[in-house]
Amino acid sequence: MSSNLLVCFLAAATLASVKAAFWDGNGLENVVANIVNNCSARTPPNNTVFPVNCTYFNETNKDVVCSSVSFSVVWSNDGPGQIAFTTLSPDYFAISNCELPDGSSPDSCGMNYQQRCAESDHYWLTKANNAQCGQRICSNVTSTCTCNNPTYSCTCYHWKRYTIRPIRFLPIESTVLCFTTTSKTGLTDKRCVYFDIMVQPYKLTISNVNDPNNVQRQVDAYIGEQLSLTVFAQDVNTEQSLSIRLQPSVSIYQPSAELPNQQWQSADTKCVDSNNVLASTNQPCKDGLWYRQLTYNPRLSEIGMQYSLYFEASDDGFAARQFDKYIGLTYLGGTTCGKSTGYCSMTPAIFKPTVYTVRVSVSLQSPQFISTTALFGTPVDGTTLPFTYPNCPMRPVDILIWKPNSKLRLYLTFGQGPLDISRYGLYADISAKCSSDQIHGDFSYSCEPYGSLQPSLADLRRMTLRWTPPMSAQGRNFTICAIAEDDAPSQNRTCFYIVVQRCMYCTNPFRPESLLDIATRYRTSWLQLWLANDPYWIEKEQASLNASKVSPWDGRSNLDAIPMQTLIRLGPVFVTRDNHSIGELAARFQTTSWAILELNPDLEMSMLDDMVPKGSELCLLPGICTPAE
Repeated sequence: MSSNLLVCFLAAATLASVKAAFWDGNGLENVVANIVNNCSARTPPNNTVFPVNCTYFNETNKDVVCSSVSFSVVWSNDGPGQIAFTTLSPDYFAISNCELPDGSSPDSCGMNYQQRCAESDHYWLTKANNAQCGQRICSNVTSTCTCNNPTYSCTCYHWKRYTIRPIRFLPIESTVLCFTTTSKTGLTDKRCVYFDIMVQPYKLTISNVNDPNNVQRQVDAYIGEQLSLTVFAQDVNTEQSLSIRLQPSVSIYQPSAELPNQQWQSADTKCVDSNNVLASTNQPCKDGLWYRQLTYNPRLSEIGMQYSLYFEASDDGFAARQFDKYIGLTYLGGTTCGKSTGYCSMTPAIFKPTVYTVRVSVSLQSPQFISTTALFGTPVDGTTLPFTYPNCPMRPVDILIWKPNSKLRLYLTFGQGPLDISRYGLYADISAKCSSDQIHGDFSYSCEPYGSLQPSLADLRRMTLRWTPPMSAQGRNFTICAIAEDDAPSQNRTCFYIVVQRCMYCTNPFRPESLLDIATRYRTSWLQLWLANDPYWIEKEQASLNASKVSPWDGRSNLDAIPMQTLIRLGPVFVTRDNHSIGELAARFQTTSWAILELNPDLEMSMLDDMVPKGSELCLLPGICTPAE
């Protein structure tokens, strides 16, 4: 090896031994008036995280009110005695004097907190090779240490204390504060620390539709239905996990109640975005929004009860934090937080509302019939439907039922005997979520519970009634009652009426008919039918005809080929002014008793010898001779 190369190595070794270095250990001393005091102050390790407790958070501008953090910086004696102090976010921190801890007295370092916290102040700490060193003197020029007993030696260390108070919230990675010391030879040592600005959860809301923006303070719970409450809590600390629970009690005057038979759907609170139960610096919870769901099935005995529930949310505190590149310490000598000596508090921050969070009222709700318009949806109780006509398809009738989270049964009841409309060919279409159970006859169905609290119209449990009245149904008034019930038990019903007009006929649905054929069938003349269907009659009845969705014949189309499913008026309806026998009426209108009974099937055969009451409506057509006879 050449001499020049050897010189280079020696020079490098010499420079390397003269370096700037932060003191990481313990055992430093401060000597005041020949009294040696042990001092635990040391420089925080690189990437140390200080927890900072805050009592106020402004959601709008993220201002915070927090305690301060005071920590020591100790470095070797070969530097200039100055520290370069840098931060990424200078407007988010206040650098100030230390707060005086409660019950403070000169600490083991020999100086009170007020004296040693000013940034401009500079103190010395020493370390001797023997306790007999005595009084030590550190040179501000050479940074050398001299023992009072020259037999022994000592070393001087620079010591400063910095006090930081966050004034605005930042995530951990943005709170970096770095300090650098430089040796006489220009070598540097750099340390960076971070602050976990711990703000309590600042928002807690309750929703019964799983929407954090749909806030409920009063919720109704119904017998036979499961109530689902989603509790949302939000924390600005997206790297912290939250816990949501019922408060054990608020006060002796406002005890917190649990709902009977309540059940949390998960043991842990979950992040809304990821559904994770834990957050960390590596996997934060987006927007800091967490939730937990509570379900409740009220019992029949609880009708009229009210429960006031008090929820609370807390974060997991500093001790439970999961750090990746950061260092969390349980103790760091020479550190104070606020007015407490020792390391900063690691207890969770808890948000407790001062008033009840939500009140739950229990009642019994019956299944509901849904009516959307006057002519669509379930007929309102007591409604008479638009007229129906013999041989004309009735306008379909929808019966829609609704009750959330409940298994429903829907069935129909009818009048007795000839007024039982089911005897005349009535039938029903039922939605895919319902099936026949025959419990209450042919028109009895069981329906699956709804899977949504707000179903679309297409998802409603539905029965659609369809009917083409036969000629034997004309002149009759039918009653249909729809009953909806659940297992609560609760029941609701609606009844409506169907009136079949008399002296009307709808042409064949498969082929056109001639006016002469129709006249022959009803023993009248084609001319009388033609006159009975004048445009004036149609204009007068147009609103009723439109509501029934039928197409009347106006006498203008081809008499030999009247369109299919066209309504023909057979003649005017006669209203009796006195009591009459059927025989009297037959003689008066030149027809027969059998013809009157045929045109008026609501008249019974037994009435041949009885009187037709005053005010009765009858279809009466004069008898004629036809080729068929």
